Amino acid sequence: MIKTSWLAGALRVFWQVPSAFMVGVVLLVAASGPLAHGDWKPQHGGILNDGETTFEFVFRQGDVDIYISDHGEPLSTRDAEGRLEVTVGDKVQVYGLEPAGDNKLQGKVDRIPQTGDRLLARVVMGDSSIRVGRIRISLPSAALGAASS
Repeated sequence: MIKTSWLAGALRVFWQVPSAFMVGVVLLVAASGPLAHGDWKPQHGGILNDGETTFEFVFRQGDVDIYISDHGEPLSTRDAEGRLEVTVGDKVQVYGLEPAGDNKLQGKVDRIPQTGDRLLARVVMGDSSIRVGRIRISLPSAALGAASS
């Protein structure tokens, strides 16, 4: 009877220690997730991608403004060149982007993207580095920009 109690106790400790350890690891990873890239909010009424470089897409009828930042710090778009690809189903529409301010690129678009559309912005910065932002629209088009309606 003593051996059974000892074995039951050993098994209980064996299963509790790894479980407590795993819970700690999961909590640590969950807590560090938002700290990795920051929990940024849109600054211009648009939508943000999730990535190393933050792209804020702001659509108005006929226009798109894209603001670029890295870890919350605006990136200069001086001498930058870019393009925006909007994929609707299996069709891709490509639009040119030009510098239009400190960390802003601007372009002309045919329409405001809708739920399910995919956006890909590719920008060659003035220092020749390449920044890419992509997102799949999961919001109603009215939420895509400050003046989209």
